[in-house]
Amino acid sequence: MNLQAFEQCDSLDQDHIGDYISMIIFLVISPKDVEILVKNRILENWIHDNEAVSTVLHDISKLNDLSQNNFIFAGLV
Repeated sequence: MNLQAFEQCDSLDQDHIGDYISMIIFLVISPKDVEILVKNRILENWIHDNEAVSTVLHDISKLNDLSQNNFIFAGLV
C-alpha cells in the first residue's frame, strides 16, 4: 500500500502499481480465485487464508485510481 500511496502522490502520469492492483482485482472475485492463482504461482499467500487475501485485495482496490486512458493492461481486459 505504501507504493500505491507514493504513486498517487507522485506527479507522473504513470500508474503502474495501481494498474497492477486493478488487474489482480479483475482476476480475484472470490477466495476460490485466490486459491487458483496461488496454485498456479501467480500470487503468493503468506497468510494462508484465501478469504483474507480476497478481502485485503478488494480493500486496497477501493483506494486505487484507475485511468481508462492510461491503463497499461487495456489490451488484456
